[in-house]
Amino acid sequence: MATYKSIQTDVLNLMGGDTSGDDKTMVKASINRAYRRCLEEADLDHEHREFSLTTVASTSQYGMPLYVREVLNIEDDNNDRTIFSISALEYDTSYPGQGGDGGDPTRAYRFGTRGVEKQISTAETVRIESSSASDAGGNFKVRVTGFDASDRMLTETLQMNGTSAVTSTNTYASIERVTKLAATGSSWTGYLSLKGTTSGTTFAIIPLLWDSPDYQWWEFYPTPDTARTYVVRANMRKPDLLNDEDWPEMDTEFHSLLIWGAFAEIGPAIGKSNLSDRLERRFENGLSRLASGTQTEPNRVRVFADVQTVANIPARPLIPGIDYGLA
Repeated sequence: MATYKSIQTDVLNLMGGDTSGDDKTMVKASINRAYRRCLEEADLDHEHREFSLTTVASTSQYGMPLYVREVLNIEDDNNDRTIFSISALEYDTSYPGQGGDGGDPTRAYRFGTRGVEKQISTAETVRIESSSASDAGGNFKVRVTGFDASDRMLTETLQMNGTSAVTSTNTYASIERVTKLAATGSSWTGYLSLKGTTSGTTFAIIPLLWDSPDYQWWEFYPTPDTARTYVVRANMRKPDLLNDEDWPEMDTEFHSLLIWGAFAEIGPAIGKSNLSDRLERRFENGLSRLASGTQTEPNRVRVFADVQTVANIPARPLIPGIDYGLA
């Protein structure tokens, strides 16, 4: 069985590269791209999970956790109520009022993505921090973009200070996006959290290997007239490999695909095209075998601990906003 660390080591050995700095950063990204392709080609890129979503009176739009791939259903199990998913076209055709009168929602549609899961309710400054003290100094910056109370666009660049929060100069009424801007040769080592300075609300999480997050946003109809907690059942994307002890969530026979796929991408840039070509052929052949041998479990809804048990993988800390909704 290969771990994320051992896969990195094998790719770096093939490269003859440095175990730190640019080489390692490039290798991590290439491994995860190969991993993502394996999961997608073999239809392993999702698992059924459920999480709670609480509506707010007079608010019709809600963000979903970062790794939501497809919302299956939204239910109020306590009161036997269901919000049915519909297309944007059906929503525009059948419910032109865009929210209508308040009540218990019966329909919802995905209208797009945003860079945050939650929005600011009262204008405030924001602060951003990393889970790692190493993400600090002039090589680690983020750009925050949003609007003020007069709908004027605001943007600013903040220099990270590791686990110590850095506060924006601007006061925002809404946030559109937050983006990492690491200098060449610098490697992020933690995930970032964007929060309200006054409210303390977490608006977005940026995973380690992401530059900027995209959260699904849904419109509920009619607009909720009260707070009510729903259970959302969804297909969730499997997270990227992050920690050294992580390992690919697929049969161990296919773990070598990540080595071959990563090097196939890197090889031409370092003058090793011949080896890259050979490993790319191995990678493509292995992908075909992986895809043809995949058996999915139909109609199985797994909760957090069950996912890890069924897959026979060690528990990892669940990250709010990624594995489930932000509090």
